[in-house]
Amino acid sequence: MLVLITGGVRSGKSFFAEKLAHAMSDNKTYIATAVPYDEEMKNRILHHKNSRKDSGFVTIEQPYNIEEAVKNIDEKSTVLLECLGTLITNELLKQKKDTSDNDIYKKIYDGIFKINEKVQNLIVVSNEVFSEGKEYDEITEKFLDIMAKTHYGIAKHADIIVECVYGLTVIIKGENLLNEVLV
Repeated sequence: MLVLITGGVRSGKSFFAEKLAHAMSDNKTYIATAVPYDEEMKNRILHHKNSRKDSGFVTIEQPYNIEEAVKNIDEKSTVLLECLGTLITNELLKQKKDTSDNDIYKKIYDGIFKINEKVQNLIVVSNEVFSEGKEYDEITEKFLDIMAKTHYGIAKHADIIVECVYGLTVIIKGENLLNEVLV
């Protein structure tokens, strides 16, 4: 089963994703994509690690090259990938000058679906960043383009899509399936 969970910063998407992972399986893997670039990010990573402590997740730190995580994942597991936006940012910041946006998109998209093909369930957590409607600098525009393409590709194949807003879940796709999992 493929699940896409989106939402703004501190919208409850991580909490909901972890709750869903627990409902799906006792065999859980957490793919963490964050790199502690600054003090705020270090604190957020620590908060997430503490919230998962004693929760049964096996954690894989994979801030780049998401396809490489496949080697370390049990095929019977439910995988929670947190977070797509961070993964895209990491890949953009380390890209070589001759790397196209489409190369980054394809690398991430293919890696996600490589994981999805191997495991029982994949939950992808991402950011809702498309509501501002203003012009940005070149790197932000690249990020938004890659994020939009990746969201579209995952959504097309997802069994369940949820957007978290103010701690509430808005079910976009797969309501009956989600209700079955959460029973």
